[in-house]
Amino acid sequence: MTDTLTVSVLDFKSEKPLATLKTIPLSSTIRDVKRRLYEADRRYEISRCSLRLTKRDKALADTFGLADIPEAEKLSKVQLYFKDLGPQVGWATVFYVEYALPPVVYALFWLLRQDWMVPYTSLCPWIAAYFPPITDHVGLRALAAACYVGHFVKRELETAFVHRFSHATMPL
Repeated sequence: MTDTLTVSVLDFKSEKPLATLKTIPLSSTIRDVKRRLYEADRRYEISRCSLRLTKRDKALADTFGLADIPEAEKLSKVQLYFKDLGPQVGWATVFYVEYALPPVVYALFWLLRQDWMVPYTSLCPWIAAYFPPITDHVGLRALAAACYVGHFVKRELETAFVHRFSHATMPL
């Protein structure tokens, strides 16, 4: 019975050895292996890595433990297949951009149509032509703008404080 493993990381397509990680504790997770791989070679970013036991298997979850490999306690060496997932972007970033853009655009167009913006819009004739000032139902329109922007601010706050993402990233 061994407490550590030597992990050989092979390329998924060519099966060429990419790295050999020595003395990996049996209690380590795939996330720990990805960190060690990144420390060994900075080209292998953690969020871009997919590690598999065989070429036919699905990618191992970051929480998968090396001790969970069948008969791992009897092994001294394990082979994992590395597949590059390509550029990744964080899920939180996706949600922040998705929910921030509509109120910013709406607020910009709403501001351009206010009476007090006329001197500024005259600097650019096409703005004045396409976005004449709003003169009727100003209070109702201000309330609608506040509700619209408030809805997206609520979504931003939910993203920051409520959402739990099952994966850290998604493909770009």
